[in-house]
Amino acid sequence: MAKTKDALKILDRMTGKDEDLKRLIEEEELNAKVARMIYEARTKAGLTQEQLAKRVGSSRLAVTTPRYCGVR
Repeated sequence: MAKTKDALKILDRMTGKDEDLKRLIEEEELNAKVARMIYEARTKAGLTQEQLAKRVGSSRLAVTTPRYCGVR
């Protein structure tokens, strides 16, 4: 088997046929993408985490951690 540094390929090899584990990994990958999109939009707008939280009527924790704002 060829060596790789690609994290997703490594995880795929490690999970094998465990569909529950694969589903959890996919959910976390989506969470990471959403978090990146929020970060990019927030920094482009020149807002701090606290400023963004106030604008959307939420806590700073919800802005920084997708799982706390209902993203799953």
